[in-house]
This record gives sequence, structure tokens and C-alpha cells, in this order.
Amino acid sequence: CEGTYRRSCEEVLRVLRDNTLPVMTILEVVIHDPLYKWSLSPQQARLKQSSAAKDFSPNPTNNPKQPQQQSFGKDAAERTLTRIKCKLQGFEDPTGEALGVEGQVDYLINEARSPTNLCKIF
Repeated sequence: CEGTYRRSCEEVLRVLRDNTLPVMTILEVVIHDPLYKWSLSPQQARLKQSSAAKDFSPNPTNNPKQPQQQSFGKDAAERTLTRIKCKLQGFEDPTGEALGVEGQVDYLINEARSPTNLCKIF
């Protein structure tokens, strides 16, 4: 079972690495999408939507914290994009060395099997 899974993971990672530029371009578009809020969790977004539906106000300047939240969201999006770029380049190892496709897949599979990480699920 692991043989097929491992080979599939390696091939997917090869394809992602070969197409890093288009993948990163698409993700950068998402960062600049004005309809997506990086600073809100899904629960916060639902809460905000339900309260906005109750008392709809046509004046969008009621919230003085909006620019600060927008900046925080932009920073979070940029950090996420940087982390994805590093992962596509093979930087998973804590030592800071770039891993090859096989090494990165092996590292990720071992991390997924780690009892410490499995405990975090529950």
C-alpha cells in the first residue's frame, strides 16, 4: 500500500515543482482577491455575516479596525505564500537544507506517522 501511495506522492510533488511558477501565480491572485478575507476564521466570517444580515448598514466606515485587520490578513497571506514556495522548493527539513522529491515525501510521510503529530488530531 505504501509503495503506491509513496510513488503517487512523489509524482504529484514532481508535477507541482515543475509547475511552481503557475501555482504561485494562482495563489498570488487569491491573496489580492478583495472578496477573500485572510484575517477571519470561518467561524468569525459566519458570525460577521449573520450580524451584518441583522443590521445592514450602507455606511462601510462604521468599523475603525478594518484597515488594521486588513493589514494583518495581508501579512498572514504573505507568510502563507512564502511557506508554500519554500515547500515547493523542498525546504521541509529543520536543518534548512532543500530535500529532493523522494526525501521530502519520506519526511512528510514520517511526520504524518509521528505519534506526537497523531496525538494532535485528537
